[in-house]
Amino acid sequence: MKFGFKGRRYDKDKRYYLVVFDESTGKESFKHNVIMDLAFVDEF
Repeated sequence: MKFGFKGRRYDKDKRYYLVVFDESTGKESFKHNVIMDLAFVDEF
């Protein structure tokens, strides 16, 4: 898998979710809480 993130700041104390949807039904099949604590951001 490859993940792409929007060019914005993420608050490591805020709740974000990785959500997976079934393509055939459009229904949510998986949801997992994640912490966005990015070590490096494209600031170079």
